[in-house]
Amino acid sequence: FSAGQIYEEVWGGGDSENCGTAVASVIGQIRRKLTPDMPKAGYIRTVLGSGYKFEVPQGIAE
Repeated sequence: FSAGQIYEEVWGGGDSENCGTAVASVIGQIRRKLTPDMPKAGYIRTVLGSGYKFEVPQGIAE
């Protein structure tokens, strides 16, 4: 999902062109809650130039 798509769904539209900081902040908070011991090895991956994607890390039982 792009930062604009996330912003529009969470905050209901508005100025999604300048939403990067708000979305990045919330993504960081979610990462810390999902994997408090290793937030960078968690479920939300940053796709450079595109946005974010959700994936289950290897070694985690589904």
